[in-house]
Amino acid sequence: MLACCVAITWSVATSAALSAATVETGDVLLRRDGWGTFQPGAWQEVRVVTESLDPRGVVTSTTTTNKVTTLLAIRPSSVRLETEVVTEMAGKRFESLVQRIDQGCHGEAQGDRTTVRELGAANTTLEGKSIACQVREYEIVDGDQKKKVRVYYSADVAPYVLHRECVATSLDGRKRRLHSQYDVLAVNMPQQILKQMVPVAVTRTVQSTDTTSSTTVSALSNDVPGGIVAASTKELDAQGRLVRRSTLELVDWGLQSDLDPREKQGRRARRSSRRGNN
Repeated sequence: MLACCVAITWSVATSAALSAATVETGDVLLRRDGWGTFQPGAWQEVRVVTESLDPRGVVTSTTTTNKVTTLLAIRPSSVRLETEVVTEMAGKRFESLVQRIDQGCHGEAQGDRTTVRELGAANTTLEGKSIACQVREYEIVDGDQKKKVRVYYSADVAPYVLHRECVATSLDGRKRRLHSQYDVLAVNMPQQILKQMVPVAVTRTVQSTDTTSSTTVSALSNDVPGGIVAASTKELDAQGRLVRRSTLELVDWGLQSDLDPREKQGRRARRSSRRGNN
C-alpha cells in the first residue's frame, strides 16, 4: 500500500522553489512533530507483529519486525533518521542494512517538490468540542505521482495536527491511487508505556486504494521520540475480507544514542538477546 499521510511522520521537504513563508510553515509543524521536539541522539524501538490470512480467515504467516530509529539531525523542514530493522519470519532472521533517510512531515523524501497554500481558519471537532484551526494544503510531487494533503492545525491542542486528508493521484490527476484520512479521536487518554502511565492522543487513519483498504488506530505521546507508542491495523481486500492485521508496540526508547561505536554494538547485541528470550 502507498504510504501517504501516516500519523507518525511529518515535515515539509526542502525545495529551492519554496518561499520563506513556506519554510516557516514547515518549521512550525516540524517543531511539534514526534521527532522535532527532541535533540539528535533520541531513539525509539518498536516491534510490529503482522499476520496474513487466507480467504477463510485462517492465519497463513506471521512476521515480527523490530525497528530502531535514531534522530540524527533536525533541519529547517525535515528530520534525518537512522533505521535498523530486524525481521523474523518462518523461523528465519533477516537483518537489513542500516539506512539513513531525510523525511518530511507527510512522509515525503528529501527532494520531492512541495508547494503550500494557506486556506485560512476553520473548525474541527474533537471529543464533541469545536477547535479553531489553521488550514493548509500541501501539494507534493513524488516520482510519478502527486499528493494533495490538507491539514487542520491547532497551535494550542496537542497533537496539533487534528485532521489530515490526503489524495494521491497520477501526475495528470486522472487516476486516483490512494485516499487517506487521519483524525484525532481523543486526547489525554491513559496509556501504559513500559513502566509508567502517560497521557496519549488516540488517532485513526483510514486509507483506501482500488484494491485494498486499511484502518489504523494509534496512541501518540509527546514524551516519546517518534511519538507513536502503540497501534493496531487491519487491512481488507476489494471484497471486504480481512487479509492482514498487525500490532505495533513501543519496546524501548531513550534521549541519547550510544556515542561510542563499541557501546552501540553492545546495545544491538543486548536487543538481539532480549528478542530471543521473548
